[in-house]
Amino acid sequence: MTELNDKSTESTGREASELDVLVSSLRIKAGMINNCVKIAWGSETELMMKAAYALENAMPAFDLLQSRLENGARIEKQEFNWWLFDNNGEGICFGATIREMMLNLIFTDC
Repeated sequence: MTELNDKSTESTGREASELDVLVSSLRIKAGMINNCVKIAWGSETELMMKAAYALENAMPAFDLLQSRLENGARIEKQEFNWWLFDNNGEGICFGATIREMMLNLIFTDC
């Protein structure tokens, strides 16, 4: 796995995800380009495609969450998990992190 170039996962205490590694790789590559360091031909394009794909895949979770919240759902932290409850108080999904809860929301609604 690529070494991360920031402290984002240290502060949260979670393992680096593929998205964390992608963000770190983009920062490193941008720094190399900014400092006129030679990079492998096409390597920046590959990173840009991965970033576009990651953003595209993340959007449905935000759309689903917004729709649920507009219909009266609410988010609560209960002990060790974040929960999304519908307007009747029924649990829709949960996760140890909001990120995990949102991923679970995708699988719940699909």
